[in-house]
Amino acid sequence: MKNLPLFFTLISLGFIISCSSKNDESIQELPFTGFYIINSLNSSEIVDLNGDGQLSDDLKTEIDFYFNNEIYDLEIRPNNTNDNQAKLISFSFPQPYLTFELPGSTNGYVEYARGGFVLSFDYQEEFILGDQSENMEIASISDLELLTNGQIKATILKRYYDFAINDWRDLNIEIVYTKLN
Repeated sequence: MKNLPLFFTLISLGFIISCSSKNDESIQELPFTGFYIINSLNSSEIVDLNGDGQLSDDLKTEIDFYFNNEIYDLEIRPNNTNDNQAKLISFSFPQPYLTFELPGSTNGYVEYARGGFVLSFDYQEEFILGDQSENMEIASISDLELLTNGQIKATILKRYYDFAINDWRDLNIEIVYTKLN
């Protein structure tokens, strides 16, 4: 009977140690988790997204004043900036806002802001993305691929205003992301 309190103390201590070791697990980063910028943004069709009369399939040249290499366009978690194991991908794209209220611009004027969404994912030889149904207004990701050079390629469908036809157009776009250090 004398050893009964000692027995309960040891059992309690063992339980406390096992619980705390589960909470102290470090974040298990995957080799490709982290922050990325858009390296290239190419459409399958030539368009005029900035109203300058020049057609191009290189959308980085068509989308004015958006790209900044200090702000990431893609984040893949878990990474060292958070404290959970959730596998999430955060996408940001140039989101067009068209206005016809600018004097001297009869065809309209477009500005681009950051628009995006977050998806869950799994990775087993390829990316398996979660439900995108709520994000269709911003973009639809049809393919996401890890390239051999550490870059990531996304194929998306996104709606942009094309000044060459003076109407909105769904574009198939290939984006190559480069990891920030």
